[in-house]
Amino acid sequence: METALGGQAQHIVVGKDHEAREAIKWLKKTNSGRATLLPISTIRPRHIDPRLVDQIQNHSGFVGVGSELVEYDSTYEPIIKNLIGNVLISNTLKDANELASATNHRYRIVTLEGDVVNPGGSMSGGAKKRSNQTSLFTRDRELEEVQTKLKDFENKSLDFERQLSDKKKRLKQVQEDLQQHQLDKDELYNQYQMVKEGYQALQARLSNINDQLSVYDQENSQHEEEMNTLGKELSNIKDKLQSQEEQSESLRGDIDHLSSNQSDFKAKC
Repeated sequence: METALGGQAQHIVVGKDHEAREAIKWLKKTNSGRATLLPISTIRPRHIDPRLVDQIQNHSGFVGVGSELVEYDSTYEPIIKNLIGNVLISNTLKDANELASATNHRYRIVTLEGDVVNPGGSMSGGAKKRSNQTSLFTRDRELEEVQTKLKDFENKSLDFERQLSDKKKRLKQVQEDLQQHQLDKDELYNQYQMVKEGYQALQARLSNINDQLSVYDQENSQHEEEMNTLGKELSNIKDKLQSQEEQSESLRGDIDHLSSNQSDFKAKC
């Protein structure tokens, strides 16, 4: 249908002929270019003789009349029939040539591949240049597809935002937990340092006590040695005292004997 319409696909449909005049006036005034306007009120339909259609409709390559192959609002029926009401559609270029012969080359025939047999017998066709421009008749469909994709992307974006929000919340919670763990770690480290310092102080006290005990042991050992020495000296003194007492007894005996002898001697004298 895009080939069948050609440049007519760019025409602008208006309601009344005075609206078309106003539009053309505006184009001139604003120097906005040229346009073809189709007033619904004045456009007259074009058609193909029904008897001729009856003759060619049994042809295997005949597809139909252009205006009968499209859907449209009945408001625009005069426009549709004016533009493609006298255009025949065929399967192939060969079919188009045969239909052109059958209709005495009176009508424009367009194939499904976009080749054209013009009234009078000229033909046009071939490979179309690739273009980034979108066909007028696929824009609505592509717009719907884009809108569907956009909606899908929006839903995915919302879902991604929800996931991102959840992950941010989880990250915040993890960071808070990590911060709390760090505080707990610092507290434990401080407690460890206090315990370590206390342990070191106890170790120092224990070492000092051990040193004192060592000194005490040495002093005690010396005291024991001195006590042993004093004990021996005391024993020797006791022995000496006993010996001296014995000697004193012996001397007293001798003295008594001598004293007795002295008395006896004096008595005899």
